[in-house]
Amino acid sequence: MIMLKPMDKIRRLIEAKGWTQQEAAEAFDVSQATIFRWKEGKAEPEGPHRDRINAAYEQLIGLSPNGRDVMLPVGIPVEGVIQAGNWLDTSLVDDAPEDRPVLPIAADQRFPYAKQYALEVRGDSMNRVFADGSFVICVDYAQSGIEMRSDLIVHVEQWRHDLREITLKAMISDGDHWRLEPRSTNPVHKPIIMNGDPSEDTEVRVRGVVIGSYSRINI
Repeated sequence: MIMLKPMDKIRRLIEAKGWTQQEAAEAFDVSQATIFRWKEGKAEPEGPHRDRINAAYEQLIGLSPNGRDVMLPVGIPVEGVIQAGNWLDTSLVDDAPEDRPVLPIAADQRFPYAKQYALEVRGDSMNRVFADGSFVICVDYAQSGIEMRSDLIVHVEQWRHDLREITLKAMISDGDHWRLEPRSTNPVHKPIIMNGDPSEDTEVRVRGVVIGSYSRINI
């Protein structure tokens, strides 16, 4: 593995994220002059600053099969909002907005051929794991090759005629059936039973698997 100096990591972070030196200074809570000194190798970050730079760099960099560090594609599109109990009329929903925000993080190299996307978390149905206002990073379940197993956290859609609820749940096996459970401090959120009573008018679809998370306080 090629070991990069802090000055090289700073330069690559600034380039990948499209930061100005002032924006980099704000991200790492230092002065613009300090960023300049780090970038030019006139000084090195220490302590918490070094740790934050390393963490931010690792979020953007992967290892290629030959052991050289390579810059992974940066930018995960936010495809919508996920909120338990919020049923939307799909005839009024635009599933392909033109101005989707993009999170400044690299795609997960474990799934090079699978769609990866982000969803904004609202509400408290999974607040033991993901805070309101954070983002979950998902990979398309059908394309991922991931086998269904207990405690896997998934992006689930419930359909009832033209109404759709988008939520997060944890997969739990009940032997013959799968149960989708919230991870919440709020008892109002209840489990969903998959492949249960066929007479029910609600269809449950697992659309994605959560492979990470992001919050606005992240670098």
